[in-house]
Amino acid sequence: MISYRHTGKQEYLDAAKRVAHYFISNIPENGLIPIDFRMPKEPYYEDSTAAAIAACGLIEIARFADDLQRLLYLGAALRLLHALSASRCDWDPERDGILEKCSSSYAEETHEYNIIYGDYYFLEALLKLIDNDLWVW
Repeated sequence: MISYRHTGKQEYLDAAKRVAHYFISNIPENGLIPIDFRMPKEPYYEDSTAAAIAACGLIEIARFADDLQRLLYLGAALRLLHALSASRCDWDPERDGILEKCSSSYAEETHEYNIIYGDYYFLEALLKLIDNDLWVW
């Protein structure tokens, strides 16, 4: 999406939409994203970071979509953010992180911990919703 924003090349927007449609079609009913859509059923690990990053991207795509598609992308982003804020955020000011159940790889030994860039993308997505996003890319 960033490539489209910087170049205006339609193929970048089209690629972002294809990825978004795949992601949206694989969002579980509860809106909480697994670490890998094709992972084994057990052990099951979540990746809140992926949900936050996807929400950010979906909001960005919505900015360049027609009215009907805008609703699809924003609706999916809001679903992800609501699931995160309702059940995967730790708002305790004594803790260093916000998002819980972040993972970086299904194959790694530890899972479902805080990852700082997950918090960043979660906050960036919220700021995008109020048109006050931090544009550093």
